[in-house]
Amino acid sequence: MLAVSGLVPHLPPDQREPVLTQALAAATAIDWPYHRAWALCGLAPHLPPDLLTQALAAATAIDDPRPRAVAVSGLVPHLPPDQREPVLTQALAATAIAIATAIDDPDDPDAPFDRAWALSALAPHLPPDLLTQALAVATAIDDPDVRASALRGLAPHLPPDLLTQALAVATAIDDPDVRASALRGLAPHLPPGLLTQALAAATAIDRPSNRVWALRGLAPHLPSGLLTQALAAATAIDKPEARASALRELAPHLPPDQREPVLIQALAAATAIDRPYSRASALSGLAPHLPPDLLTQALAAATAIDWPEARASALRGLAPHLPPDLLTQALAAATAIDWPYHRASALSGLAPHLPPDLLTQALAAATAIDDPRPRAVAVRGLVPH
Repeated sequence: MLAVSGLVPHLPPDQREPVLTQALAAATAIDWPYHRAWALCGLAPHLPPDLLTQALAAATAIDDPRPRAVAVSGLVPHLPPDQREPVLTQALAATAIAIATAIDDPDDPDAPFDRAWALSALAPHLPPDLLTQALAVATAIDDPDVRASALRGLAPHLPPDLLTQALAVATAIDDPDVRASALRGLAPHLPPGLLTQALAAATAIDRPSNRVWALRGLAPHLPSGLLTQALAAATAIDKPEARASALRELAPHLPPDQREPVLIQALAAATAIDRPYSRASALSGLAPHLPPDLLTQALAAATAIDWPEARASALRGLAPHLPPDLLTQALAAATAIDWPYHRASALSGLAPHLPPDLLTQALAAATAIDDPRPRAVAVRGLVPH
C-alpha cells in the first residue's frame, strides 16, 4: 500500500481509479486488523468519493476496536464535513460497546487498555457533543486503571467544562496510585482554577509515594502561588524518603532565590533516610540541583553511609556534579571502602570525572586491591580515562 500511495500522484488521472480500486481491494483483504487499518489510512488521501465510501465500510467492519479507531481516524479528515459526524458517532458507539463488553483475558491483559485507547484515537476528530459522550464512556469504565488511561487520552482535546468533569472523575478514583496517574495526565491541560483543585486532590492522597508522584506531575504546570502550597504539602510528608523526593522535584520550578532553602530541607530529609540504598538514591537524585556548599554536605552524608555497596552507589551518583576539591574527598572515601568489589565499583564510577592527578591516585588504589577480580574491574574502569 505504501508503494501504491507513492505512485498514484504520478499516474495520469484516467489511470488512477483502476489502480486505487485494486489497491483498496487488496487492503480490505488483509487479515491482520492493524495492517488493514494502516493500509486504509495510507490510501485515504488519494481515494475518490465512491472508493472512500468503500474504505469507510471496510474500516467500520474491523472487529478489534483499536485498529478500527485507527482506520476511522485516518479516513475521517478526507470525508466531506457533513459526513464526518455520523461516521464518528457510529465509531464512538462501537467503541463504547467494546469497552462495556470487555472481558478480562489472561492471554491479552492489555485488551481493556486497547479499548480505552480507541477513545484517544477518535478524540481529535470529535465535535463537542461527541466529546461529551466520549467522556461519559470513559467515566463509566469499571476498571480504575483503564478509566485513568481513557481520561489521559481524552484530556488534550477536552474544553474547560469537560475538563472540570474529567478532573472530578480522576479525583474520585479510590486507588491512590491510579488517582495520582490520572491527575498527572490531566495536569498539562488544566486551566489555573482547575489546577487548584488538582493540587488539593494530590495533597489529599494518603500514601506518601503516590502523593509525591502526583505532585511531581503537577509541579511543572503550577503558578507561583500554587507552588507555595505544593511546597507546604511536600514539607509536611512524614516519610523522609518521600519528602526528599517531593522537595527535589519541586525545587527546579521555584524562583532562584527560593530554591536553596528548599534544597536544604530536601538534603536534610535525604540524610535522615534509614535505609542505606534509599539514602544513596536520594542523595544522587538531589546532586544535580545542589549548590557547592550543599554538595559538601551531600558528600559528607554519602561518606557516612555504613553499607559499602550503598556508599559506593552514592559516590557514583554524586561524582558528575562535584568540583575538584570535593572529588579529592570522594576519591579518599572510595579508596577507604573495605569491600574490594565495592571499592572497585566506586573507583570506576569516579574515573570519568577525575582530573589527571586524581586519576593517578585512583589507579594506585585500583592496583593495590588484593583480590584479582575486583582489581581487574577497577583497572578496566580506569583505563579508558
